[in-house]
Amino acid sequence: MKIGQVFTPGDRAREAASMLKDACDDAGMSAPTVWDPCCGEGALMRAVKLMMPRSPVVGTDIDADCVVAARKEGLSASVGDLFEIEKSMGDALIVNPPYLGRAKLQSVLGKERVRWLKERYPAEGAGGADLAAYVLRHCLEVFKPAVSVWIVTNTIAQGGCRRVGLQWALRNGYRIPACSGDVKWGEGAGVTVKMFVAVRYV
Repeated sequence: MKIGQVFTPGDRAREAASMLKDACDDAGMSAPTVWDPCCGEGALMRAVKLMMPRSPVVGTDIDADCVVAARKEGLSASVGDLFEIEKSMGDALIVNPPYLGRAKLQSVLGKERVRWLKERYPAEGAGGADLAAYVLRHCLEVFKPAVSVWIVTNTIAQGGCRRVGLQWALRNGYRIPACSGDVKWGEGAGVTVKMFVAVRYV
């Protein structure tokens, strides 16, 4: 696991892609370009291509090895740091964000990057958030997707993570029309996650 990567199991990827298709259909989006800004080796991209065959699907990842693996599967992927990308590459996003708890952020990302995150996306006195919350906030604020689907741990709704991400989203033009219950990450894994849709209405 590099930089908080946790690769998406196939069944979770298919469920997320189904949620994305339903949300795009509800929004009247016909064959939207779908972007995975944390694509890893491409599990979500493959699921979207099967579920939404008319939609172009592109991916980005900071890990060059993952991008090579995705390309070997015939996927359109490129190397990039989502915090340095200035413009969205898609109409809709599907994201399994990297997970790093607050205690590990500085040792993995470096002091300057963590300072930048906290200054740009303050947790309103809560002391900070985990990396997934910062990814959520950055994607919604900078890329402004019409529809996005997220696979996240329950920490996204707790403390500083909630303030940085979900609370900001609900106050700034987003609504969450669909959310799964707790689902197991994969066979033999004790971790549970939630999947939810965020739709921009302003």
